[in-house]
Amino acid sequence: MKSAGASHPLVFLGLLVLLFWLPWPLGSNRPWSWSLMQAGVFLLLTLVFSVRARGAAPLVLPVGGKLCVGLLSGTCCYLLLQTVPMPAEWIEYLQPSAYAAYRLAPGHFGYMPLSVDTGSTLAMCLRLLAYTGVFLLVMLLVRIPGRAACIAIVIVGCAVLQTIYGIAVRTHWGSGLWDPGFTANAVSGTYVNRNHFAGLMVLAVSLCAGGLVQRGFFSAAGADWKSNVSSIISWLLSSSLWLLFALLITIGGLILSTSRGGLLAAGGGLLIAGIVSRRWGAVMHGTLLLGLIALFAIAWLGGGTLGEKLIGQGLESNRPLLARTTLTLIGQAPVLGGGGGTFEWRFPAVRGPELEDLHYDHAHNDYLETLADLGLFGGVLLGTVLTLGFWRIAKGLRARHDKQIKALLYGVLAALSGALLHALVDFNFRIPANAAYFFALLGLGIAAADRQHLYAQRREIQV
Repeated sequence: MKSAGASHPLVFLGLLVLLFWLPWPLGSNRPWSWSLMQAGVFLLLTLVFSVRARGAAPLVLPVGGKLCVGLLSGTCCYLLLQTVPMPAEWIEYLQPSAYAAYRLAPGHFGYMPLSVDTGSTLAMCLRLLAYTGVFLLVMLLVRIPGRAACIAIVIVGCAVLQTIYGIAVRTHWGSGLWDPGFTANAVSGTYVNRNHFAGLMVLAVSLCAGGLVQRGFFSAAGADWKSNVSSIISWLLSSSLWLLFALLITIGGLILSTSRGGLLAAGGGLLIAGIVSRRWGAVMHGTLLLGLIALFAIAWLGGGTLGEKLIGQGLESNRPLLARTTLTLIGQAPVLGGGGGTFEWRFPAVRGPELEDLHYDHAHNDYLETLADLGLFGGVLLGTVLTLGFWRIAKGLRARHDKQIKALLYGVLAALSGALLHALVDFNFRIPANAAYFFALLGLGIAAADRQHLYAQRREIQV
């Protein structure tokens, strides 16, 4: 009889296929591709719950999982509420800027929603439901280390293939290959924007480097050369060699993307994970390695400081001004927000003459854009999910003793931290593939942190 952890094998296979597919159609950042993502997630959830209804083993969530799913579902409900028509007097009190916009529209009626664009808000709601579904599926289906490793392998493997494809496109080998990127001198895989490709690389680099840290790759040397040689030979014969290979490929992709924000986010994520796990030797060795990588990246990309390069190309030089303007937008509806996904339509009303000739569909800062769309109310809901998830993962990293699970938790914590740091200067959470990967890793970390949920005993490892 199969263990609970090995249940739903075909559904789990479907989840792996879906995760592998997501980055390839432009990061799933088109209506048709994110609609396929939503349909796939909802189908997999339907299969899981239909099997459960026929008397299969009960579905179990790890500690903290139910609360996180509840908070995410509450955020989806709030997005739906933003589309519900309310009496105009209510909107005038709750959302004066939306009231003013609707009053100028032809055919004004006595009822209007909180959101200035209900279509965009509904689309954001459906995407968040899909991310919640990925988060839930991972926690329900991953009960054994073998499956947890499969999730990480799919994400890293996809990043490696994206890098190889992106390099091929930028060389004579890729003559005739599809090239969706708009930056001719940067690698972006099948993403349009090199920074979103870099967001995927941040996750993969963190997973690989985190696993190597926990396996002792960055640890201090042995007492003599014989023990060092013996350790190196043993290490080369282990699976860590493949981790190192994937790390080198994805670091190359990150550097060739020319994303300074991505490079800093990857290093910062690993540093945070090292501090949380209290592996100070690994932190020092890893920081030294990442410092050398950063120096190499600066030499590769040309002179100037890393900070100058971060904001020195094209429209990115306007990010500080863009952030200040977004704060003005937040001030118009600080508590309830202007409606999910409406930044693109509300921003022109507050931009100054410096940004008058430029079009921004996102704020290049996920935190500010979330507050502009959902207000403090929605921001608190999502912030609580992240806080609870990080607390559970950090606690599990210190409490669990199985090496495989600790390596997984270290890599997941580094990846999530890197993604959140990157969100300060970009909008990867608005790219469905990257957002879905983030929630998959968050669910994976919460599941692995629960000793009773993700089994570590060898006799239970069956896929």
